[in-house]
Amino acid sequence: MIKSIRYIFQAIILVFLSSCHHTDVPHTDKLDRTIILYMGADNNLNVEAYQKIEQISSGWEINSTHKLLIYIDTPYGNGPKLLEVTGRGDKGYKTLKLYPPVNSADCNAFHSVIQEVVNLYPSQSYGLVVFSHASGWLPAHTYDFPRSIIIDQDDEMELDDFAKAIPDNLFDFIVFEACNMASIEVAYELRNKTSYILASAAPILSPGFTYIYKNSINYLFDDPESGLIKFAESYMSYFQANTGIFRSATISLVKTLELDCLALIVKQIKQTTHKKISVELLQTYDDCLEGPYYFFDFEQYYNLLADSKLKEQLRENLSRTVIFKASTENYSVNGGTVPICSHSGLSTYIEQEQYQELNSSYSKLQWYKAIQNNM
Repeated sequence: MIKSIRYIFQAIILVFLSSCHHTDVPHTDKLDRTIILYMGADNNLNVEAYQKIEQISSGWEINSTHKLLIYIDTPYGNGPKLLEVTGRGDKGYKTLKLYPPVNSADCNAFHSVIQEVVNLYPSQSYGLVVFSHASGWLPAHTYDFPRSIIIDQDDEMELDDFAKAIPDNLFDFIVFEACNMASIEVAYELRNKTSYILASAAPILSPGFTYIYKNSINYLFDDPESGLIKFAESYMSYFQANTGIFRSATISLVKTLELDCLALIVKQIKQTTHKKISVELLQTYDDCLEGPYYFFDFEQYYNLLADSKLKEQLRENLSRTVIFKASTENYSVNGGTVPICSHSGLSTYIEQEQYQELNSSYSKLQWYKAIQNNM
């Protein structure tokens, strides 16, 4: 009840955000592209967030037809800020707006920021980069340490709320600098929100994108497909050059237009097989060595279920859906490393008897409903 009252109060605050000070004026002519970097760092990622801003600012190439905006919320200060990267001056950015304290993992706050940016900066295209803790589609508080899509102290934003906060077909791309977001469940839920998703199936090892931003941030203003591939290649080059446990990365570029076809193939596979696959045989992408296991390699699992004809259809469609993928030989987790023997670029959840509550949450996802035999 107390949390509900707080959310109501936060919603009231959001109504008055337009009265907060900002230093810029709306553009009458459309920009080519505006990118929003949404940093949910009111948690233990706050120091890393400012390191990223420093790298981004130092690499930003000023262009009158582009805007690069950063919404950042940390445990410090009086509330979140909306910044514009300028690439010059002492900081390389300027503050456009100071917000009152608000829960940045609340979907109303997230939607308000998106809408405000769209209103201030009409553009031919928009991109979104999300930095925070995450755990794919999993419901809030599945892990002992809270991780969903965005966390703000003890609060989390779940996948369905994240999707509902985004207007349909607004973004050319969404980039997740967050763990386990290259899942079929995430991609399918967002298929009507964006054309491309760049994400990692496995946990992202700190410092994530930090040290590639300086030389790669401008790729995000290229043609979406080629620019995102160049950005992904820079990310992999950085981690491939590392050694030991620091050589740890997966990355995938998903074209959402192909996801409905992929769902039809998976539905056919489920209709034509009664096989039971032991999850112990499968590639996992979880952040623990000894379970629980929630993220399994998508193609590996459905290949084991499919007959030869459907297996080939699955391979062909997946190659049109995941248009770029790369990984190191292992990925690192607390306590060691996990070999990557199969990496299709997407993970999937598999219902397991011991996770009845999680299975129930899974049944509410759009992906689950799309592949059911009775649909």
